Amino acid sequence: GLIMVLIVTANVVGRYLFRRPLIGTVEVEEFILLVLVFFGIGYAQIKKRHVSITTLVDRLPRKAQLVINNVTFLPSLIAFSLITWQSLAMAETYRIKGVSSLFLEVPLWPFLCVLAIGTGVLCLTLLNDFIFSPKEVPGAR
Repeated sequence: GLIMVLIVTANVVGRYLFRRPLIGTVEVEEFILLVLVFFGIGYAQIKKRHVSITTLVDRLPRKAQLVINNVTFLPSLIAFSLITWQSLAMAETYRIKGVSSLFLEVPLWPFLCVLAIGTGVLCLTLLNDFIFSPKEVPGAR
Protein backbone atom coordinates (compact mmCIF):
# COMPACT_ATOMS: atom_id res chain seq x y z
CA GLY A 1 0.00 0.00 0.00
CA LEU A 2 2.79 2.43 0.89
CA ILE A 3 4.50 1.82 -2.44
CA MET A 4 1.31 2.86 -4.23
CA VAL A 5 1.19 6.10 -2.23
CA LEU A 6 4.80 6.87 -3.13
CA ILE A 7 4.21 6.14 -6.83
CA VAL A 8 1.10 8.33 -6.97
CA THR A 9 2.89 11.13 -5.09
CA ALA A 10 5.88 10.98 -7.44
CA ASN A 11 3.53 11.05 -10.42
CA VAL A 12 1.60 14.07 -9.11
CA VAL A 13 4.81 15.97 -8.29
CA GLY A 14 6.25 15.15 -11.70
CA ARG A 15 3.06 16.14 -13.49
CA TYR A 16 2.34 19.43 -11.74
CA LEU A 17 5.81 20.72 -10.82
CA PHE A 18 7.89 19.51 -13.76
CA ARG A 19 5.17 18.93 -16.38
CA ARG A 20 6.49 15.39 -16.78
CA PRO A 21 4.32 12.61 -15.28
CA LEU A 22 5.78 9.18 -14.71
CA ILE A 23 4.96 6.90 -17.61
CA GLY A 24 3.19 3.67 -16.65
CA THR A 25 2.13 4.82 -13.19
CA VAL A 26 -1.44 3.63 -13.66
CA GLU A 27 -0.25 0.23 -14.88
CA VAL A 28 2.07 -0.25 -11.91
CA GLU A 29 -0.72 0.79 -9.52
CA GLU A 30 -3.07 -1.73 -11.16
CA PHE A 31 -0.50 -4.52 -10.83
CA ILE A 32 0.15 -3.74 -7.17
CA LEU A 33 -3.58 -3.48 -6.45
CA LEU A 34 -4.25 -6.82 -8.13
CA VAL A 35 -1.60 -8.53 -5.99
CA LEU A 36 -2.86 -6.91 -2.78
CA VAL A 37 -6.52 -7.70 -3.43
CA PHE A 38 -6.25 -11.26 -4.69
CA PHE A 39 -3.63 -12.44 -2.22
CA GLY A 40 -5.67 -10.63 0.41
CA ILE A 41 -8.98 -12.42 -0.22
CA GLY A 42 -7.52 -15.87 0.35
CA TYR A 43 -5.64 -14.72 3.43
CA ALA A 44 -8.72 -12.94 4.81
CA GLN A 45 -10.77 -16.14 4.50
CA ILE A 46 -8.07 -18.16 6.24
CA LYS A 47 -8.06 -15.67 9.13
CA LYS A 48 -11.90 -15.28 9.07
CA ARG A 49 -11.53 -11.52 8.58
CA HIS A 50 -14.03 -10.90 5.77
CA VAL A 51 -16.71 -8.38 6.60
CA SER A 52 -20.07 -9.94 7.29
CA ILE A 53 -23.30 -8.29 8.29
CA THR A 54 -25.17 -10.64 10.55
CA THR A 55 -27.87 -8.34 11.87
CA LEU A 56 -30.72 -10.50 10.56
CA VAL A 57 -29.04 -13.90 10.79
CA ASP A 58 -28.10 -13.37 14.45
CA ARG A 59 -31.80 -13.04 15.31
CA LEU A 60 -32.68 -16.43 13.82
CA PRO A 61 -32.64 -19.70 15.76
CA ARG A 62 -29.25 -21.45 15.84
CA LYS A 63 -30.42 -24.20 13.46
CA ALA A 64 -31.47 -21.61 10.84
CA GLN A 65 -28.12 -19.84 11.27
CA LEU A 66 -26.28 -23.09 10.56
CA VAL A 67 -28.40 -23.78 7.47
CA ILE A 68 -27.79 -20.29 6.07
CA ASN A 69 -24.08 -20.53 6.87
CA ASN A 70 -23.74 -23.89 5.13
CA VAL A 71 -25.86 -22.89 2.11
CA THR A 72 -23.84 -19.72 1.44
CA PHE A 73 -20.63 -21.69 0.99
CA LEU A 74 -21.79 -23.39 -2.20
CA PRO A 75 -22.45 -20.33 -4.43
CA SER A 76 -19.23 -18.72 -3.22
CA LEU A 77 -17.24 -21.87 -3.92
CA ILE A 78 -18.77 -22.24 -7.38
CA ALA A 79 -18.22 -18.58 -8.33
CA PHE A 80 -14.62 -18.45 -7.15
CA SER A 81 -13.83 -21.84 -8.67
CA LEU A 82 -15.00 -20.49 -12.03
CA ILE A 83 -12.91 -17.34 -11.56
CA THR A 84 -9.85 -19.46 -10.72
CA TRP A 85 -10.34 -21.74 -13.72
CA GLN A 86 -10.96 -18.91 -16.18
CA SER A 87 -8.02 -16.88 -14.83
CA LEU A 88 -5.69 -19.80 -15.46
CA ALA A 89 -7.15 -20.32 -18.94
CA MET A 90 -6.75 -16.64 -19.75
CA ALA A 91 -3.21 -16.60 -18.30
CA GLU A 92 -2.23 -19.42 -20.66
CA THR A 93 -3.79 -17.63 -23.63
CA TYR A 94 -2.02 -14.38 -22.73
CA ARG A 95 1.29 -16.22 -22.29
CA ILE A 96 1.02 -17.90 -25.69
CA LYS A 97 -0.05 -14.68 -27.46
CA GLY A 98 2.47 -12.52 -25.59
CA VAL A 99 -0.12 -10.04 -24.31
CA SER A 100 1.48 -7.22 -22.35
CA SER A 101 0.58 -3.89 -20.77
CA LEU A 102 0.23 -0.86 -23.01
CA PHE A 103 3.01 1.46 -21.85
CA LEU A 104 5.50 -0.63 -19.88
CA GLU A 105 4.97 -3.79 -21.98
CA VAL A 106 4.93 -5.99 -18.87
CA PRO A 107 3.57 -9.49 -19.62
CA LEU A 108 0.08 -9.80 -18.13
CA TRP A 109 -0.11 -13.57 -17.66
CA PRO A 110 1.78 -13.65 -14.33
CA PHE A 111 -0.78 -11.27 -12.84
CA LEU A 112 -3.60 -13.56 -13.95
CA CYS A 113 -1.74 -16.37 -12.18
CA VAL A 114 -1.67 -14.21 -9.02
CA LEU A 115 -5.43 -13.77 -9.40
CA ALA A 116 -5.87 -17.54 -9.79
CA ILE A 117 -3.66 -18.30 -6.78
CA GLY A 118 -5.60 -15.88 -4.58
CA THR A 119 -9.00 -17.19 -5.62
CA GLY A 120 -7.71 -20.78 -5.49
CA VAL A 121 -6.65 -20.31 -1.87
CA LEU A 122 -10.06 -18.80 -1.19
CA CYS A 123 -11.75 -21.85 -2.76
CA LEU A 124 -9.68 -24.30 -0.73
CA THR A 125 -10.42 -22.38 2.44
CA LEU A 126 -14.15 -22.21 1.66
CA LEU A 127 -14.18 -25.96 1.02
CA ASN A 128 -12.32 -26.59 4.28
CA ASP A 129 -14.71 -24.32 6.16
CA PHE A 130 -17.70 -26.13 4.68
CA ILE A 131 -16.34 -29.61 5.48
CA PHE A 132 -15.44 -28.72 9.05
CA SER A 133 -18.32 -26.36 9.87
CA PRO A 134 -21.03 -27.52 12.28
CA LYS A 135 -23.86 -29.22 10.39
CA GLU A 136 -26.38 -29.38 13.19
CA VAL A 137 -27.13 -27.80 16.53
CA PRO A 138 -25.38 -29.69 19.32
CA GLY A 139 -27.91 -31.59 21.42
CA ALA A 140 -30.79 -30.95 18.98
CA ARG A 141 -32.80 -33.89 17.64
